[in-house]
Amino acid sequence: MSRMLCFIAGVSTLCFVDTLELITHWHYCLALASALLMVGTHLTTDLVSRTLPFLSLRMPRALYHCIAFSGPKFLVNLLTSRVSRPACSAGCIAICKRSAIFLLAMLYGQYQAQMQLDSRLPDQLDRLDARVSGSVIGVVEKRPLSGSRSSTYYQRFLVKVDSFTPLTLEANKQLADYQAKLIQVSNYQPMDIQSGQRWDMTLRLKQPRGNSNPNGFDYQRYLLSKHIDASAYLRQHPPAQLLEKNLADRLQLSTIANDIRSSRIKSVSAKIETLQHQGLIKALLLGDRSALTADTQGLLQRTGTAHLLAISGLHIGIAVLFSASMITLLLLFFPSVMNFIPRSLLIAAAALPIATFYAILAGLSISTQRALIMLVSFCLVLFLRRNTGLYNTLLLAGVVVLLIDPLAVLSAGFWFSFAAVAVLLFSSLASRYRFSSNIENTAAVNSSSSNNNNQKQRSKPSIIQAGFKNIAVFSSAQIAIFIAMPLIVSAFSGQSSLLAPIANLCVIPLISLSVVPLGIAGLLCSYISLDLASTLLFCADFFIDWILQLLGLLDNSSQYWLDNGIVQRHAPLSLLTFIAASCSIMIFLGRSAMPAYAAAVVIWLSIFKPFSSPQTAAATYKDLNNGDFSILQFDVGQGSAILIRTRHNNLLYDTGPSYSDLLNAGNSIIEPYLRAANINKLDTIIVSHGDNDHAGGADYLYKHWPVDQWLLGGRAKQLKFRQANPCDRQQSWVNDGVKFEILYPDKNNQQIINNENDRSCVLKITSLKKLEPSETSSEGSVLLTGDISHKVERQLLAALGLQLKADTLLVPHHGSISSSSPQLLAAVKANRALASLAYKNRYGHPHPRVIERYLSRNIPLYRSDQLGAVELIFRDGKWQGPYCMRYLPKHFWQRFDNTNTCIGPLKLGKK
Repeated sequence: MSRMLCFIAGVSTLCFVDTLELITHWHYCLALASALLMVGTHLTTDLVSRTLPFLSLRMPRALYHCIAFSGPKFLVNLLTSRVSRPACSAGCIAICKRSAIFLLAMLYGQYQAQMQLDSRLPDQLDRLDARVSGSVIGVVEKRPLSGSRSSTYYQRFLVKVDSFTPLTLEANKQLADYQAKLIQVSNYQPMDIQSGQRWDMTLRLKQPRGNSNPNGFDYQRYLLSKHIDASAYLRQHPPAQLLEKNLADRLQLSTIANDIRSSRIKSVSAKIETLQHQGLIKALLLGDRSALTADTQGLLQRTGTAHLLAISGLHIGIAVLFSASMITLLLLFFPSVMNFIPRSLLIAAAALPIATFYAILAGLSISTQRALIMLVSFCLVLFLRRNTGLYNTLLLAGVVVLLIDPLAVLSAGFWFSFAAVAVLLFSSLASRYRFSSNIENTAAVNSSSSNNNNQKQRSKPSIIQAGFKNIAVFSSAQIAIFIAMPLIVSAFSGQSSLLAPIANLCVIPLISLSVVPLGIAGLLCSYISLDLASTLLFCADFFIDWILQLLGLLDNSSQYWLDNGIVQRHAPLSLLTFIAASCSIMIFLGRSAMPAYAAAVVIWLSIFKPFSSPQTAAATYKDLNNGDFSILQFDVGQGSAILIRTRHNNLLYDTGPSYSDLLNAGNSIIEPYLRAANINKLDTIIVSHGDNDHAGGADYLYKHWPVDQWLLGGRAKQLKFRQANPCDRQQSWVNDGVKFEILYPDKNNQQIINNENDRSCVLKITSLKKLEPSETSSEGSVLLTGDISHKVERQLLAALGLQLKADTLLVPHHGSISSSSPQLLAAVKANRALASLAYKNRYGHPHPRVIERYLSRNIPLYRSDQLGAVELIFRDGKWQGPYCMRYLPKHFWQRFDNTNTCIGPLKLGKK
């Protein structure tokens, strides 16, 4: 066990290193590992020579070292040897061997990571076209589109590249040897692309890149863990061509698996489309989320059950449970078979093909392949009849997975799967020990007071006791998930809520015992009878309806639960808190007679607070005093979302873009930060105007987040929000010594404006804190301008003049040439400017001439495309910052250094 733990720990260092320095000194690492192995071998030789003296007479010691390094087989035997040795020398040998394993595993992981980094799209090809030939692998997803487009959805799929030719002559010469291996492609054209097809297509390539926000999703890490070298979208010219498969392609395992999947989909698709919840049926059985509605997926995300859509360890485990139940049922009719083959081997022999069949139907995604490898490892141990513990088998599965794919440690699904299985094993073993000991004690008492005449009468209670034991073990497993889920979720997502384990506690048993088994049975029966398959799928749809109603009830009552302290959202746990919570959960799930059991229960209750008094509506920013405030510009791509915080109040200016019906800046960027910062409500949201890049997340925040007041500009006034008012120049208010005032538009001097950008709300923020003037003090003011153009800038200059003066300016219209006039910059006299825009956006923002206007006045530009999310803090009459998400690399896949622009990294909490 310890050797496998050392290997997993060595590869897991990829999660924490900022640069791959070890691989650059691989020869030193190999020398050190060899030295450690030689020391271990030397000590082992001494022990063997003392234990078996006749060997030392016939074989010189030098020959031991030659044999030790003569072949890999002997090396493996050496590492796994169990030779009796003195206790002192045994410790030295163990340290040497495990250190060598840890070092070699670290070197292996960094080598594979460097290979993946080398295959990423280079800078010279970013935003350029290339002609790519390759095979479509995995599931072709259909994703909904938002906005005014000719199509309501687009396709997203992976292409395994066979040939790669850049269409730019200069890039083709410089990168003649480069070829991407795996590209994620989006198709917005009316084409029907299917998995398993071979295409020759023109792609506009993009480097793996994502938004950088506090507590946000690391999209670049996700692509790296999936071995995706670039993302791209399909170009119309030259047109794509469908290629014929040759014999070698048809004989590939991926092609055979795709043919099996395609035939089953064609046979049952007509039956599935008649079901009420066909979207969830397709997602759970076929890995196809294209038919999922936005409401259904949003419900699963809010209740913490969206992981059920990712076919991985849970679903493979359900398939194993289904096959075990089928074999157990058959053995009731043919019990004599167990005289020749143990039941465990029969279950393993049936579970492997059924789980493989299910994985093939699900598209053999990376998470499904990982779960299948775990199952194969478990079955292999059973087939070999090795007497290993469950934990050793679980660790062996982890080692096999990491040997095949070391980058799996970067995926949250890897840790979530193994952690969940470990929790279930721990709780089941503890509960089985507890209940088996009770049963044995009861049986001992009964046997001492019974005789041969009433033994048959007492055989029935033993069966009932076994049934109660199985029910108790199953219940304890669900309770274990409830107890451990907050810690697991907080470790992977940085936040947790007890609503998620409550929902999973209710839903997972229903999914495990009804929906997935019925679905698998229906797919298997489709080979025999489509009518029988349709009946089984209809039953699965019936249970899904009940599950959705239950989740809807939990979701509708979630805000009541939050307000009354029944469940709470939790901020990320510190390292010491995480360790304390882990230890308490291990003791909590163990035997009640263990030492410090009561203390573990108290620690768990104090950390996760499942039942406590409700928190205040708005979290207090303890580092800000009266008159202080902070301004945080989120990295939302080509859009705008800015959070202004005072000591007790929170205001959001714009809500970022909406990318699709399922994804927007509200649920993917703003909400995760608010939860991590323990902000339970927003006092005011201002939507400057109705364009998607500023108002895209408004609808989500209105439905799922408490907001006291809405101020809307432009077309955003058409949104039917409660407590919503149009922006007007007469509006102003003061919070915690900070004044907020709307400068534009003015309803008393309203002109007909057809341009939506020129109808933006303009907000000025000013600190009212009176301090003694000094050279470093500032008035503490910010001007947020939306997307106004020169026309509105002239109106503001004529109406307000010097009132526009501010320390910090939000660059109008993301740096468009139609904004940021020299007259406005002269009147504002800003010391710094914030620019919210996407990396290499198609509009060319910010315009070079606009950049020159700011630099000529010595106004530094803090751009979200370069710095990620940016925070400025006005405290005690001085500006502090900027604090940037892209300050220094925290992980080896990041490449930036903004130490010359930012004064520190952006963190939650005290600066």
